[in-house]
Amino acid sequence: MRHRTQHLFGEPVQPAERIVKHQLGALILFVFLLPTAFLMHAFGKESYPQSRAMEQVQFLKDLSLAGTALVMFAAFAALGDDLDLVIAGPLLNFR
Repeated sequence: MRHRTQHLFGEPVQPAERIVKHQLGALILFVFLLPTAFLMHAFGKESYPQSRAMEQVQFLKDLSLAGTALVMFAAFAALGDDLDLVIAGPLLNFR
């Protein structure tokens, strides 16, 4: 297994900096998008059919983006240091 010891720009990585930014970012996106879908795009409350259809599209888009963020989080955790072009090691490791 390869371990990256440098950032993309060549500065050395400190052990405290090895908290994974890409995993944390994917998790933050998931936590943001899931409630946003339900709170901002309540298509059941719309009375006009066109408004309801548009809100349903936006609701489903937010749910699909939240699911994608969750898949990215799992992929980053599962692949760990085998990913190329990453800045730090994994936050969680499922191996």
